[in-house]
Amino acid sequence: MKQLLLICAVVALVGCGESKEEQEFSDFMAAAEAKTAAEAEVDDEKPLTEEESAKVIEVTIRKAVNKPTGELTKADL
Repeated sequence: MKQLLLICAVVALVGCGESKEEQEFSDFMAAAEAKTAAEAEVDDEKPLTEEESAKVIEVTIRKAVNKPTGELTKADL
């Protein structure tokens, strides 16, 4: 019985929290949303670079298909 409780406690503790990739994705999403909100307020800023545009598109697709990590497939697109 004690072992079962110990296993449940370990699983609960280890299972809680985000992986490093998920945390990076969450941080990027927060930054992208903040930048989008700031850009909506100020029209004088320079346009996004090609790399920034590609990242915004990727983040938007990942958010739409609820797939924060891993390779995007044709089905995801």
